[in-house]
Amino acid sequence: MKSLRFFLDRFLFTVGAVLLSLISVAVALDVVFRYALRNPIMWMGELATIGLVWMVFLCAALAISQKANLRIELIVKFIPKKLIRLFNFGLNALLVSLFFFLIIIGIQYTIIISKAITGALRVSQAYFYAAVPVSAFFMLIYEIIFLFENWKMIQKKD
Repeated sequence: MKSLRFFLDRFLFTVGAVLLSLISVAVALDVVFRYALRNPIMWMGELATIGLVWMVFLCAALAISQKANLRIELIVKFIPKKLIRLFNFGLNALLVSLFFFLIIIGIQYTIIISKAITGALRVSQAYFYAAVPVSAFFMLIYEIIFLFENWKMIQKKD
């Protein structure tokens, strides 16, 4: 499980870095062509936007890997260690169901919007919407890994 998590972390980090580079180059070129050369490239802004959408969602999955998910710290401070493990297990189970539904709903919306075309790039808007189910898939994988880890911790005797 740790090797899978490590691989996914490196993959998402690399994709996020590439997308950030793409966004930076697209915005810089847009500024140069628009203001310095007075000849804007109309699709450059949309390219930066699609890069931003994908970067945000994929890096949100990476944040899940770092356990930057929802947890009420005030409750955690006042409950026994064994209950903290159960609390974490329950929270991870809830997040697994949430991400599963995000995948299903995200795919449905991506299919619905697939016929709509962007203004400048002239590609399907599904490329924007597909970031939701793809990132939810990665989040689901991370939460399943955490469920197994938490289950092992619950089974452990203190």
